[in-house]
Amino acid sequence: MTSLGQNLTTNPDTVCKNTTEFYRVDSTAGSYYQWSVKNGTGTINHLYPPNDSAARISVNWANTIGFDTLIVVEYNQFGCNGSPNKLRVERYSVPGPTLSKANVTQCVGTTYTVTVTPNSISTGLTYQWKKNTTDIPGAHSNTLTLNNIQLSDAGSYTCLVTNLCGAVETPVASVLTVIYPPVVTLQPISHSTCLGETITLISTIDGSAPLTYQWYLGNTPVNNVAGHITGATNDTLVITGMTYADTGYYHLTVSNVCNAVTTNTIHLNINVLPVIVTQPLGDSKCEGDNMVFNVTTSDGDSLHYLWLFNGSPIPGGPDSPTLTLNNITYANEGGYSVSIFNNCNSAAPVTSNVAVLNMNALPVITGHPVGTSLCEGDIFSISVTTTGEALHYEWLFNGAPITGAPDQASFTINGITYANEGSYRVRV
Repeated sequence: MTSLGQNLTTNPDTVCKNTTEFYRVDSTAGSYYQWSVKNGTGTINHLYPPNDSAARISVNWANTIGFDTLIVVEYNQFGCNGSPNKLRVERYSVPGPTLSKANVTQCVGTTYTVTVTPNSISTGLTYQWKKNTTDIPGAHSNTLTLNNIQLSDAGSYTCLVTNLCGAVETPVASVLTVIYPPVVTLQPISHSTCLGETITLISTIDGSAPLTYQWYLGNTPVNNVAGHITGATNDTLVITGMTYADTGYYHLTVSNVCNAVTTNTIHLNINVLPVIVTQPLGDSKCEGDNMVFNVTTSDGDSLHYLWLFNGSPIPGGPDSPTLTLNNITYANEGGYSVSIFNNCNSAAPVTSNVAVLNMNALPVITGHPVGTSLCEGDIFSISVTTTGEALHYEWLFNGAPITGAPDQASFTINGITYANEGSYRVRV
C-alpha cells in the first residue's frame, strides 16, 4: 500500500500494467475523500462519489504502458476542500526485448557488437547476456561487445532483461558465425616441360567458403580455353598441349569476404632441344697419355650426356659435355661419341660424330744403319728401317745430337771431310 504525502509528483510510483495497487492517505476525523485518476490525455475519472469518506482505495491499472495521475481531495465536515494531493503512477510491462541483429557473419579479428532494446520504457532494467544458454560473466549492459573475435566466439547470443514486472529473454537469438581468411597450405611449384605436353599447377588453400580463385600469368588473369586450359578459377590449373605462349611466371590469388592471399610465383618453362655446335675431336696418343673429348651445344635445357665407346655406353661415364681418359692404354683405342638429351628427346637423343682415338705403336728398328769407308768429297748416306706410328728421328754423331739433322729415317752428308769421320747412330 502506498501512502500519499504532499508534492509526490516528483517521486512517481511505478507499477506493472493490468495490476491492482492499494493507496491511502492519513485520515482526519469528520473528513471524507474524493479519489480520481487523470490519464495521460487529461481525462479525469472519478473513482468514488464526493461524499465517500474512504481514506484508502484500490486501483486496477490499465493493461497498457503509460502514466496516470492519482488525485485525492480531502473535504471536511462543512464541505470545504483542501488542495489536491497528486501521485504520478507509471505503468510498465515485462521488458519484451529485441536484439539489434539476428544472424551475422564476421571475420576473425573483427569486433562483434549486439544491442538489446526493451519494448517498453522502464527504469531499473538489468541485463544478463548468454552464449549458447550459458551466462557470460560480467556482461550486464544493454550492449555486448566482443573484440578480436576468434572461431571459438561463434555461437548463439541472447539477453535476459529484467525489470519490476518480470524477466524475459530475447526470443530470437543473434547467431554469430565466425569465418577466417584464406591461408596457403601448399604452394605451387615450378616445372620444366616439353612442347605439347600437359602440365598441372596445384595449390592448396585453407579458408572459410566461399573462396574465389584466379590464376595469373604475370599480371594477366588466365582464362579457360576449350581443349587447352582448365581450372583458371580453381585451385588446380591444367594446361594441355603446352606452347611457348604458355611459358612464364604464374601465381594464384584466392579471396573470401575476409581477405585475399597470393601464392608464391613459379616459373613454367619449355625445354629446348639440344643442338651440337662443336663436335668432339679424335687424336693419336701414346700409352700412358691423357685424352680429353669435348662437345658444345647452342641450345637445350636440363641436358644430359651419355658417352659412347664404339657405340656402347661407357660404364660410369660422366653426365657432362667433357670426357677425360687418364693414363690410356691400347684398350682405349677406338671411336668415341656422345648422345645428348633432355626429358623432351630422351627417346631420340642427338648424337655427335665419332671421334677416333688412335694409339701410337712403339717404334721397332727392323734395319739398323750400316757403316762404310769413303773418300774425302764423297757423299755419305745412311738410313734405318722401323715399324711404328708417328715416329720421330734424332741422329747422333759420336753420341751427340747432330744440329740440323732431319727428323726422318735417312741422313746424308754431301762432300764429306775427315771431320765427318766417326760413329753415327739414330734415336727413334
